[in-house]
Amino acid sequence: MVCHFRPWEVNDPRSRIGCLVLLLKKLPSTFAETRATPFLTTEIYRKHQPRAITHAWTACTVYHARKPATESWAMRVVYEGVAALLRNPPLPVSQDPDAYTASGHVNTQHLLERLASVQALILYQTIRCFTGDALLSNSAARDCETLLDWALELTKLRNKMDDDLGGTATVTICGRSIQQKPPPSWEDWLIIESTRRTIVQAFLVVAIASILRNSDRESLWP
Repeated sequence: MVCHFRPWEVNDPRSRIGCLVLLLKKLPSTFAETRATPFLTTEIYRKHQPRAITHAWTACTVYHARKPATESWAMRVVYEGVAALLRNPPLPVSQDPDAYTASGHVNTQHLLERLASVQALILYQTIRCFTGDALLSNSAARDCETLLDWALELTKLRNKMDDDLGGTATVTICGRSIQQKPPPSWEDWLIIESTRRTIVQAFLVVAIASILRNSDRESLWP
């Protein structure tokens, strides 16, 4: 299935595609100014802030404050941030010895590191995919599949944590499960909800980037 849209609607915030693109474009600046986005809250990293998030905030801040005289340096910070992140990708959950504790539960501290990597890549992708720069967009296109893979692996851990903390599940008419019990603590809820929002945001970035390239979405979705 190929998604068609009228190209001029991308710059029209009243259109569906234009509204989504505008929201995505604002994410790096919002993160630079507030250290938060709808899918990323500083509360979750109060005790330990992963390096991936620190580097992403630095890149977003430099990008947000760029001037014509500093444009090349700002883009270099973004490029180097992406390169550093991709040099140490999270292992697939099935191959990751740190994904679970000895008792078989999700290793929360390790989950946060993985979550931070996905959030950082989302922010880098929004800079690269939606600036209108052809070179940036082309380099980002190669990493959309990486973002999708990371998000899918993160989904496995979120579902497992949901099972660990939420008790029994009810299967809906759509075949999806909804946990009947709330997480036992606010901190647990924060991790689960932040992970859920990050996964949704990753899917949105990949999907919109794919639509703008006039690609077949089914080639990206397993």
